Amino acid sequence: VPPMRAGPPAARPGAPTIWGMHGDGAPAPLYRRDGAWFIPAPHTASPWSERAQHGGPVAALLARAVEKTLPEGMSLSRLTVELLGPIPILPLRIDAEITRPGRRVQLTSAQAVDQHGRPLVLARAWGIRTLAEPLPLPGLDATSYPPPPAPHRSPPEPDLFHGIVDYPHFYGLACERRLADGTTDSPGPAVVWFRWLCPLVAGEEMTGAQRAVGISDSAQGVSWMVKPDRHIFINPDLTVTLWREPEGEWTALAARSRLHADGRGASDSLLFDQRGDTGRVSQSVLLDRAPPPDPP
Repeated sequence: VPPMRAGPPAARPGAPTIWGMHGDGAPAPLYRRDGAWFIPAPHTASPWSERAQHGGPVAALLARAVEKTLPEGMSLSRLTVELLGPIPILPLRIDAEITRPGRRVQLTSAQAVDQHGRPLVLARAWGIRTLAEPLPLPGLDATSYPPPPAPHRSPPEPDLFHGIVDYPHFYGLACERRLADGTTDSPGPAVVWFRWLCPLVAGEEMTGAQRAVGISDSAQGVSWMVKPDRHIFINPDLTVTLWREPEGEWTALAARSRLHADGRGASDSLLFDQRGDTGRVSQSVLLDRAPPPDPP
């Protein structure tokens, strides 16, 4: 285990500060630990910039940090993430503290900071205790919505950024995606199953909440309304509310976006596992013209 440091890990001469693929071509874990720091792999990248991380992996890191503060018998209920700006593909430190302890509910604040101590992402989360013995109220544990068609019955989802993005990125490399309903070839609502192809952190198993939070940041991409080669649509925030722990390796987003010509929008989604609905996702959306391509 690397020693704890006050600053980010020092790179060995000639060694990269990021890492990427296994020898068999499978994607490596998105992060590896070096003391208090999380070292990102190249495929944490956003499809909007190869120099910035996708919000999903960082949001999942924050969910992980929050879960570690929760006492036994308490589960993550709601996580709100504020993305303060682009997140460089550089080491991150994740800090979390309990701001309102309690036996039945707990409020936790967390943040992702860079090597200068500058906050890049903020989060606040509520944990709610879960009963060891369910209440004898028939129907409360039933799902409100049936699950979408199963992943093995759904075709692969076309990559929205194919031919536009020519570098490894989270949406295209770290997740297998299956299109359960709608289409992502044209604008409008859609339902997409996600299965993580690599761990979030090397040597760790992901929880259902971490998997769900990590893919939730892709909701407004699943339900895109304008083409990404002509416009950008970026969410500065993300709220995930879970009323049940997602089960299994597949998580679906049933996503719908609404955009206005004044440059504002919103995305609203339901989360599913193969048993039924597990939560809800909401995002604010910034809409703008795409910047001109870099000169050759």
